[in-house]
Amino acid sequence: MTARLAALLVAALSLLAAALSTGGALYFLFFLLLALAALLSLVSVTCAYALSRFSCELERARVIRGEEAVLLCTLQLRVPLPIAPLRLRVTPPGLDAEYEADVAARAFGRSVARHRFACPHVGVFSCGVRRVVFRDALGLFALSKGAGQGLLPLTVLPAVLQETPLRFSSDDSGDDKMARARDDATSPADVRAYQEGDELRRVHWKLSLRRRSLMVRTFEEPARPDALILMDCSPPAASGETALYMRDALCESAASLASVQLSASHIVRIPLSCARPRELAGDHAAHLPLILEGLAGASFDGTERFERVLMLETRRMRRTGSTAILTTHLSSRIADMIVTIRRMGPQVRLIYVHVNELTPEASLLLTRIECADIEVETVMLIDESEAVRA
Repeated sequence: MTARLAALLVAALSLLAAALSTGGALYFLFFLLLALAALLSLVSVTCAYALSRFSCELERARVIRGEEAVLLCTLQLRVPLPIAPLRLRVTPPGLDAEYEADVAARAFGRSVARHRFACPHVGVFSCGVRRVVFRDALGLFALSKGAGQGLLPLTVLPAVLQETPLRFSSDDSGDDKMARARDDATSPADVRAYQEGDELRRVHWKLSLRRRSLMVRTFEEPARPDALILMDCSPPAASGETALYMRDALCESAASLASVQLSASHIVRIPLSCARPRELAGDHAAHLPLILEGLAGASFDGTERFERVLMLETRRMRRTGSTAILTTHLSSRIADMIVTIRRMGPQVRLIYVHVNELTPEASLLLTRIECADIEVETVMLIDESEAVRA
């Protein structure tokens, strides 16, 4: 019951009591007017509740971090009686609180409302309209019901930034191996008919004379070495909003590295050591959208310490040409494992995400890592309020 309905009932009962006690027709007239207004209001809001159609959809279910997501709310009202604008209880993505918004209602018409949401963080979120409130024009009655389709999933993908390619050892470069394979004329894999543009040194002259047509040697090209990206999926070394920005920095760094390596047709592998481990992989630029979506779905709830994750991943190093390590934690054990991986052969790049200035302990560890012929990049986030957890 609304406050206006309570006031109307009090006024109607007072007029009815006055009419019955005095017999005045004017009191009866005002009482009937109030009763008719209440009845029309009840009929209008009930019909709108039962006969209207309300739907929501996202313009794009996937957006890049920093862009805006647009929620389209459509109302089709199929009753002639007027009602007040619908009140929507909107749930934005992320940590923002719910808010209320109104959508104009037109008799036998269609109304469309747009709600724009900021997307400052990478992840998979739920957004949409949780409940719809129908009200009559006089504000006497209010009926609410849940939106039919519920909340909608919104995926905020990491932005791909400019990043320098990973280094590979000179004897482990995919380009060098392919060049050597093409130059080695002693171990052809097969032969085929000559095509315009083939080099004459690849022509198999004896076989060509025997078949009376030019035949060309073909060679099996070795696979390019893997580029391994090891991202720390344990909870970041911060709390609150700062932790979300640290996750964004890790995901965008991994996405940028994957993009530059996929553009060079390198095999990229990104094992995610979350509570439910999985692995992202690709060998072509067309696989980048799947990797971005996989990074957005990373839950950062891993329970294994990162140094143990690095130790378990050392079994891949025989077929890995370069390794990128991304973390928000840095300790002497992690530094030892990073140096161990470098000594196993592959080139290593460390990307360390931290808040405010580096601590003296972190500076010493980074210097030690650099002395082991390891690339070191730091991403500093500015935050004056949050304290970094040890």
